[in-house]
Amino acid sequence: MATGSKKSAGGDKAGAAAAAAATAAAAAAEDEHEVDMTSPVYLDVIPSHIQQPLPELPPLQHNDETDDARKARFQRDDDALANAHAIREGRAAFQATIAADPHGDQRRKSHWDYVLIEMQWMASDFAAERDWKLETARQCAALSAACGGLPRVREDSVLTDRKRACASVAREIAAFWARAWNRARQKSIPCAAVLVPRVAE
Repeated sequence: MATGSKKSAGGDKAGAAAAAAATAAAAAAEDEHEVDMTSPVYLDVIPSHIQQPLPELPPLQHNDETDDARKARFQRDDDALANAHAIREGRAAFQATIAADPHGDQRRKSHWDYVLIEMQWMASDFAAERDWKLETARQCAALSAACGGLPRVREDSVLTDRKRACASVAREIAAFWARAWNRARQKSIPCAAVLVPRVAE
């Protein structure tokens, strides 16, 4: 019994020591993450070596200008703009005068006039040919897409349809001439004396 009591006492001491060690470790962990709330922290304070004086701004233009001087300056600006518009209109009128034909419609056409007419016709012809080629390419692309990659089969089907149409027309023509031949056989063929009247002597 004494031996058992000694073992239980030793186990209690070991358990108490382990519990004390765990408590000390938890306290140390809490101390590591504890925030110091007593010492003040100034976040908006800029160190003295960073602070620099602001640069001096240039004085505003026409800051000390009087009303009469301001009106005169505005008038000078308006006059400059009006002069610029007048110069632009004069240049436009001069260019229009140069572009106009000085001889009017009564002037005879020269070789260069005929060359320009021919060039205009060729430009129109080239534009029409380009449009035609684009339209033809579009139709070919649409036909190829509709064929599903088998244009030969489509050509054969189109040729077969055309052959059927031609055969139908040929049968109708043959039937027409067969009926005409039957009607001709039912009638007697007159002799030459009946067909050609006798000339009076």
